[in-house]
Amino acid sequence: MTGADAGADGPADPDDGSWTTTHRDEMSEIEAEADAQRSDLDQLAGLGPKGDPDRRRANAGTVRPGDIVSAGPAPNHRIGRQRFLVVYLRVALVLAFLVGVVELVIPDEHRDRAGMVMVIVFVVAPAGRVLWLMVRWLRLGDWRFALIGLTLLAVVCTGLIVK
Repeated sequence: MTGADAGADGPADPDDGSWTTTHRDEMSEIEAEADAQRSDLDQLAGLGPKGDPDRRRANAGTVRPGDIVSAGPAPNHRIGRQRFLVVYLRVALVLAFLVGVVELVIPDEHRDRAGMVMVIVFVVAPAGRVLWLMVRWLRLGDWRFALIGLTLLAVVCTGLIVK
């Protein structure tokens, strides 16, 4: 059997040395396997292979109203609700840094006071955050967390009094 008699796909026995192929597959085996594993929803949404824009265009209008096209995250209604707290903590951090830098350049007799101011900033910033959260928890009616916050503030106040 020669390559001419074999037909379009070549001879039945590729070991006879006359193997000729006129058929060329445009899709590799890996692409074919991936294409076979795509769901029907992907096909309806026109999410074909990246290199096949014709398939996407052909299926673009076949998405029905109940179909799930994207599984992205839902909009978060909580975005931005703690903007004030974030700004407050950033300002406290910058303030503590600036007081620390000033402490390095001022004369020795004032360094203790600057150090005390820096410690106060480091204590008041988290206490202010706990107080802010306590008010929020009280507004939401979560008495357990509000009580825990109150206990934490009482411990800090006790530490300041005992000093």
